Amino acid sequence: MFNIKKQLSRLYTSSVLGNLLLTGAWVAILAARGYSLVEIGVAELHWC
Repeated sequence: MFNIKKQLSRLYTSSVLGNLLLTGAWVAILAARGYSLVEIGVAELHWC
């Protein structure tokens, strides 16, 4: 029988890690293009 709590825990963990990786890549791309930290922060708030 499947352990639903364990599956949900793994699903949430993978979702959070995936989102963090995408956010890190997005910030790195914007920084490489010359955006300031303030502009990156505003972009992050806008897309949330």
